[in-house]
Amino acid sequence: MRPYYLSLLLMIILITSCAPKVEVDKAKPVEEAYVKEPEEAIGQPIEKSEEVIEKPKETAPVPPVPVPEEPEETALEETIEISDNSFSPNEKTVKINTKVTWVKKDKRDYKIACYLESIRVVLSPTLKDGDSFTYTFLKEGEYSCITTPYGMRSTIEVVS
Repeated sequence: MRPYYLSLLLMIILITSCAPKVEVDKAKPVEEAYVKEPEEAIGQPIEKSEEVIEKPKETAPVPPVPVPEEPEETALEETIEISDNSFSPNEKTVKINTKVTWVKKDKRDYKIACYLESIRVVLSPTLKDGDSFTYTFLKEGEYSCITTPYGMRSTIEVVS
């Protein structure tokens, strides 16, 4: 095994000693490397022309084009009634930016909580007989709504 190492070492020495020597130029500072000399003017100076340019003929003014008015967005509002231990309707599909108002029409007091992907995003104050609560849905998704402490459930799907 030792003769192998010895022959390998001799070959490396032979190859490196026979290789041509490369001279490295001294590097220029960065400032000098990017400085360019101004270019000299090419050709003869441009002579002044005596040619007359005509003005374009005037045309009749173009009447303004009426811009169609964008329809005003109507306020999106929905109502859900709470009575007889249930929501009416129990399932509702609304668009984004819809105001949903829950109207309580029974004797028990409770709160309404709505969850999106297990995160509570809506919590009403305690609603008493005749009270209502409004929330504007700004994010797409399926909201699970529940009353506390009684556990009445409903679903509101918000679409774009």
